[in-house]
Amino acid sequence: MTLHDRLDTLRSSLNEVGAYDFVTGGAGYIGSHTCVELLDAGCDVTVFDNFCNSHPEAVARVERITGKKLRLVQGDIRNRAALVAALHESEASAVIHFAGLKAVGNRLLSRWPTTTTTWSVPCVCWKRWRRAG
Repeated sequence: MTLHDRLDTLRSSLNEVGAYDFVTGGAGYIGSHTCVELLDAGCDVTVFDNFCNSHPEAVARVERITGKKLRLVQGDIRNRAALVAALHESEASAVIHFAGLKAVGNRLLSRWPTTTTTWSVPCVCWKRWRRAG
């Protein structure tokens, strides 16, 4: 079985399940490409992004490329209440975490924001998602 065949099998199984995905950092480079694949696979997608390293136009481009709409929530993943509310509203069956402060200069100036987005936020996502499931 080729990789293409496996992707087709995955896409058809996702279409049958009707998956709902929650993508943090979904307007960034990797996140937006992932959203294209998820939408093409028939998933419903919620993007949660504060646009500090991205732009809302990326989400509009994803929708133009796929011809499908996604749900966009503008918010900072370090805001626990906003994150939990968005997760609850999304009814996500999966969480994909791409949000983070990626610039080396940011990490050298202050470790706190990078540490928070890298470790604390995925823990909040995981706990909230498990409680809902």
